[in-house]
Amino acid sequence: MTTLLETAFQKASTLSEIEQNRFAKLFMEEIASEKKWDNLFGQSEDILGDMADMVLEDYNNKDTTPLSQEQLWFLILIKTFGNSTKSYHKTYENKQKNSIVSL
Repeated sequence: MTTLLETAFQKASTLSEIEQNRFAKLFMEEIASEKKWDNLFGQSEDILGDMADMVLEDYNNKDTTPLSQEQLWFLILIKTFGNSTKSYHKTYENKQKNSIVSL
């Protein structure tokens, strides 16, 4: 055990029983979360490499379309949050059109 971890546990031991249990729970949840992410990233490494190869092949074959920064963020939002983002994007586009018209 490292000195820093020993110090953290020593300080935690001075807390009330309730606070010690909270600390322990958070600590164990963090360890579990780290293991989960390590496993997920370890499993996805091959998939990400294959996807990168496919993208590079498309790029080299001139089979890609440049995206604006806004289009790229929109795609990231959809991939992250699902289709509910589409209604937000339509609202955003309408606001943009209205602001251009009002100029």
